Amino acid sequence: MAASPAGAAKGPEVPAPALAPAAIGRVQQLPRSAALQSYYGLPLIFEANEGQTDPKVKFVSRGRGYTLFLTPGEMVLGLTKPQEARATVVRMKLLGANRQSSVAGVEELPGKANYFIGNDPARWRTNIPTYARVKYEAIYPGVDLVYYGNQGHLEYDFVVAPGVDPKAITLAFEGPDKLKVDAQGDLVLQTASGELRLKKPLVYQEVDGQRKPVAGNYIFKGKARVGFQVAGGLDEPHELLQLCLRFASGASASPPPRRGASAARAGGNADQQPALF
Repeated sequence: MAASPAGAAKGPEVPAPALAPAAIGRVQQLPRSAALQSYYGLPLIFEANEGQTDPKVKFVSRGRGYTLFLTPGEMVLGLTKPQEARATVVRMKLLGANRQSSVAGVEELPGKANYFIGNDPARWRTNIPTYARVKYEAIYPGVDLVYYGNQGHLEYDFVVAPGVDPKAITLAFEGPDKLKVDAQGDLVLQTASGELRLKKPLVYQEVDGQRKPVAGNYIFKGKARVGFQVAGGLDEPHELLQLCLRFASGASASPPPRRGASAARAGGNADQQPALF
C-alpha cells in the first residue's frame, strides 16, 4: 500500500477535558518544567465509546495536542498544534488482522468521562468508564495486542503464543510523507506536524520470571508496510514483542484529567473532530 500524502483534515475543535479543581491546584503550584514533567508522566486514559464518537471506534484517548482512536482494524492518531488550523492524521492498519477480535478495556480507572453536548439531554453521554489499557484478543492467530502508555508515548505489546511466527504481523501506514529505519533501529515517520518515532522493537521471553532479550528489528514488506524480524530459537513459554510510539510533537492543549477525576465537555459543537472515518 502506497503511503498517501500527510493526511490533513480540519482540526478538531474538541476542548480538552477539564481538570478536577484539586488537580488544577496541584499543577499550578509546580514550576513549569516540573508541571510538564508531571503531566507527561500521567498514563493514557482510554474511554470506552458509548456514542461520544464515530461508531467504528471502540476506544478513544485525548490529550495534549492529540486524539487517538482504536478501531477493530487500525489505530488512528490525530495531531494538532495551536498555530495550525488543520490536523495531521496518521493511520496504522493491522493488515490481515482478525476484525472480529474481542476488544476490551483493562484496569478500569476510578475517573469517568461525561459529555454534555448542546441543550438536548438525549445527546449527552455520562458516566463513561475509562481504562489504563485496551486489549485485543487473538488479533492474529496466537497473538494478542495490548495498548497502554503515558502522555506523548503510546506503547503496545504483541503477546505471541508458543510456536507462533510473529512474521504474520504487518503494519500499514497512511499519512506520513516518508518512513525510514534509522541507525538506532527506530522506525521514523515524517509528517506535516513533525517526526513520529516507533522505537526499535523490544523483544523478550519470560524465562523463570525473568526477561530474556531476543534480537528483533523492523523490516519493510513494501511501501509503507512494516513487519518484524525476530531471531530463531524461540522455545520458551511465550515471547513479548514490545513497541513504543513516541508522538509528542510540540502540540499544545489543556491536559486531560488525572486518574480519579471526572472529565466533562460542554457546548453546542464541543465534540467536533476531523473527518477520520
